[in-house]
Amino acid sequence: MKTIVHYFTGSGNTGRAASRIGRRLGEAGHAVELRYVDTSSVPPREVPDLTVVAYPTYSWAAPSLVRRYAKKLPPGNGSRAAVFTTRGGSCDPGREGGFAGQGLEEMERILRRRGYDVTLTGDAGYPDTWVQAVNPPSGEEAEAILSRGDAAADAFAQALLEGRRSLYRCGAFHTAWSRTVAELFRGPGRRMMGKTFIADFRCTGCGVCARACPAFNITLEGAGGRPRWGLRCEDCCRCFNACPEKAVQTSPLLLLIHLASFIALTAVWVKSLGIFSSRPFLRKHRALAVLLTLKTAPATAIALFLFQLVALDGLLFRLTGKESLSMLFSWSYTRPFTRYRAPGYKLPLRK
Repeated sequence: MKTIVHYFTGSGNTGRAASRIGRRLGEAGHAVELRYVDTSSVPPREVPDLTVVAYPTYSWAAPSLVRRYAKKLPPGNGSRAAVFTTRGGSCDPGREGGFAGQGLEEMERILRRRGYDVTLTGDAGYPDTWVQAVNPPSGEEAEAILSRGDAAADAFAQALLEGRRSLYRCGAFHTAWSRTVAELFRGPGRRMMGKTFIADFRCTGCGVCARACPAFNITLEGAGGRPRWGLRCEDCCRCFNACPEKAVQTSPLLLLIHLASFIALTAVWVKSLGIFSSRPFLRKHRALAVLLTLKTAPATAIALFLFQLVALDGLLFRLTGKESLSMLFSWSYTRPFTRYRAPGYKLPLRK
């Protein structure tokens, strides 16, 4: 049986799990191909007997690049498929840790639209690597979480071999709120969070962060090769965990500036929605006022958003490069955080 495991991984957890799933299937006689996915990946034209899509959970959904990739898979024509996701785990046997949210159901729908028969969806908890919010576990705690995650990945592979049908459902209430958060993260959220990364005084301009970025979102600028984060960030935090000098940080000051700017621009946008209804002529023609508002609202929102993430970001990048201000911008609570890479998995680096 031909099996392709398509996987994306941030700091190696999903790569580790995908490798275990592939190995277990291979031991049972499957001809397994592991295909790493990044923003430049092109799906194969062939349709195997079994397709597995594996990815980490970001804000209760699949990463944007994985969703785009899955939508380009060749028509399944009824062939079998499965979806596996990793999330933040716990070493406490009584706690599950993170929550997969509606992401599994969303990916299931994408594959079904492509013509695949999705028979199995599942998840596993691994060490949490969202360093903008938590310090990744280390030592015995990380080993305990890894052990539970590996066991869940092995159980998923066994379920595939036994041909079990089991589809994850998180319920209407949890679907509603987790999908709302996922859409906000997928739009402005991940891009704004990417703009809060900064390289501190330890940066040597080696370029590992840029070569490691799966979204091709980091460029090196200036004589010293200072990293600059663009608008395609997936917020996988691989740059943070891959930096050999531990120079990549989350800047609280940049976060506060972008957040304040976002709130202010949102207020301006809301205020702009009432421009047409305030005109004397349009007061008498409410329907026309509403139509004009609906037509201009998206363009206005995009313009204000681009102002924040392009014009404001350009100014901030110049300010963070000034020696007198660099220490202020690069101070961070993340400096003592663990730099995590899943044991046994080598992160892909472009040449």
